[in-house]
Amino acid sequence: MATVADVTARYENFLIPVLSSRDGVCATCKRSVLSGWSGCYQCGRHQALPHRADVVVPIALAVEHEQWTHELSGYKNSSSLDARRSMAIGIGAVLWRWLDAHETCVQDAVGSSDFPIVTAVPSTRGRAQHPLPHLLTEIVKPTADRYADLLRANTSYSPGSRDARPDRYLTDTRLHGESVLLIDDQWTSGGHAQSAACALKLAGAGQVAVVALGRRFDRYPDRDDYRAAAEAYYRAAKAQGWSWTACCMCDQARADLASSRHRTAAESVIR
Repeated sequence: MATVADVTARYENFLIPVLSSRDGVCATCKRSVLSGWSGCYQCGRHQALPHRADVVVPIALAVEHEQWTHELSGYKNSSSLDARRSMAIGIGAVLWRWLDAHETCVQDAVGSSDFPIVTAVPSTRGRAQHPLPHLLTEIVKPTADRYADLLRANTSYSPGSRDARPDRYLTDTRLHGESVLLIDDQWTSGGHAQSAACALKLAGAGQVAVVALGRRFDRYPDRDDYRAAAEAYYRAAKAQGWSWTACCMCDQARADLASSRHRTAAESVIR
């Protein structure tokens, strides 16, 4: 049987890290911004919501036309059932390995001792069975026993809309201050994930942390200054290189601890 290390080995060849907060990086979603800006335009628009996620932690850059973006789309949309299954297993293994080392980083960021509840940002495109909940319950061991299907899309909104709204997602569940780990496959504008975080807080959740498998990244925006900022970010991320022992929320001082945790996850058998 393949281990998590076996399945994730090939991802080391193309995963690109997300940069930590600094000049030129949005403090919320970690995308590129112009020097001197603390946040991006989309995250600024989300301020109109009554509640938002306490932290947003993308795992890797989902650069347009590159492999991670292809797989995050293909596990839902490929015409081949075998390809969808294979990509789901690989993506699940990446999340498993990352959470095993870095969920504590997310906990520290929101001041929570744990996340007793894990849920997913629902599809707004009317999919009968979105593969993300299956991935979180059947593939990723660290989330399987904590997953709760809490949210559903409000069908009064058009599927293509990405605007953040407090009632874009609905829930019949009442929470009582529990911290929630909210998983999204791709963060593009953030409108869906922030709407989902808002719905959870309106339902009584305590701290809500968004972990996104990919942070969509456009290397070639229309404006020259945005393009230069994106290219500087991309080059810095490529130069930093992928490491299972680092994330955009932790620093090198914690890398040794993360490395020992990763050895445990990497030796786990994935089914």
